[in-house]
Amino acid sequence: MRLIASVSSFILIFFIVAFCFDDSVVFYTIIFFSLVFTPFDVVDLHQQALSDLKYISVLRFTAMLVSAAFKIFLVISEQPLIYFSVAVLVEYILVALMLFSYFSLKHSSSMFKFEGLSLKRAKVFLLESWPEILAGLGAILFMRLDQVMLKFMLGAESVGVYSAAVRLSEAWYFLPTAFVAASFPFIIKGKSFSRECYLDRLRLLLTVLIFISVLAAFVVSVLSDWVIHLIYGDQYYDSAVILLIHCWSGLFVCMGIGSGSALAAEKKLKWNLYRNLFGLLVNVALNVVLIDKFGTVGAAVATLISLACAFWLFDFLFSPLRYMFLLKLKAFNFFYFFNAHQLKRVVNGF
Repeated sequence: MRLIASVSSFILIFFIVAFCFDDSVVFYTIIFFSLVFTPFDVVDLHQQALSDLKYISVLRFTAMLVSAAFKIFLVISEQPLIYFSVAVLVEYILVALMLFSYFSLKHSSSMFKFEGLSLKRAKVFLLESWPEILAGLGAILFMRLDQVMLKFMLGAESVGVYSAAVRLSEAWYFLPTAFVAASFPFIIKGKSFSRECYLDRLRLLLTVLIFISVLAAFVVSVLSDWVIHLIYGDQYYDSAVILLIHCWSGLFVCMGIGSGSALAAEKKLKWNLYRNLFGLLVNVALNVVLIDKFGTVGAAVATLISLACAFWLFDFLFSPLRYMFLLKLKAFNFFYFFNAHQLKRVVNGF
């Protein structure tokens, strides 16, 4: 199913690129061809479900190092931009080969088996997952729409200044995603003890995520001027203010990652879709007003407010999710959970 979706997406994107960016069609085609190799991520998801991520993490880290070394070589040797698109594709191919090899060796079996495929089961999967597919699309839109609107309202230069800050602000977002992937089977297991145990473990996860995000935002806020000057130079000085504001978006992103996994586990995928669409609408409305008045700084404020609305305020407004709002509120009590007795109680259940 993922292979069919990936190939179809690549074909669609190819024709869009050929029509809209005919002067860069080769560059974009090479990059987006990487979509064809994403179905192998199913192996990663399978290992997450088993809480067995050690080897998968090593494989991904190895692929990232190889890709990073290749890109550094390209920068030093001043190669054309087309080679950087090849570097992106190489990383995806390398990860796919590693995941395929890992699966084949661990299970002594091939992934390419067609017996047992069921159209009926595929239909069930699609009916269950379509809200999450749309929710993911909505999340991407309202996380990136600010840059699109900046391009049309203020020009390409403003996008460069804004993107420089956003790249740094979002550089650590892989951490909460990895943390949730590694710990969530343990949280779901809490249901076998009691609903209270499950919620307590979920609250512990949210506490850790919020603590990490607040710590990261505080450090970046203090060092924003210095970091921008060190990495980009004085010509990107305006990015420092954007970074100062945008780094606090990580707090609500972490809330969204943690609670989104919980909603998926509880089969409340439509609510995840609704709150992402709510955040998208707020983001569009705020960008129209704030970009016009405050430029790139307004876009950063719009993103921060829209994330807060989607992943915290929305939970408060609708009663089926109010328990999640309260969990997030309680999760700010770091001292309650970060003590030996409480951690032992949560880990052992009730």
